[in-house]
Amino acid sequence: QLNGLTMRDCFRTVPWRSFYSGSTWCFIRDIKFNGLFFYLQHKLSSKTDTTFDKFWKGAISAIPAAIIATPTDTIRTFAIMKYPNHTTVKDIKELYNKHGLKYFMSGGILRMVRIPIYMGSFLAVYNLLGTSFSLTSKL
Repeated sequence: QLNGLTMRDCFRTVPWRSFYSGSTWCFIRDIKFNGLFFYLQHKLSSKTDTTFDKFWKGAISAIPAAIIATPTDTIRTFAIMKYPNHTTVKDIKELYNKHGLKYFMSGGILRMVRIPIYMGSFLAVYNLLGTSFSLTSKL
């Protein structure tokens, strides 16, 4: 329970469609981020990388991917806050005219710090578990 509301109350008062608001923007953001991240990570890595190498190469690969995905993440947040069911190009132009280009990169510095740590840790743990349990060859 949170403030006297149960999960059942939330499901009764919030329409099902609004649970998926912004999902298109999440999908677009994830395609850009993952496409660039895994491409760069593949180019930087080699078969002889240690777990520590995987961490740093994953972190380095995530920095440009986080920068490029930041505007889409900002649009996603805007879409969820203002237009839960749709966001059109007209809405994005309105956002640009009202706030300027700098608004689309808001939160970019924090993403450049946070996301590389997550992705580097993910690759290091994946490599460590994969080699420890002989599930995969050394990536």
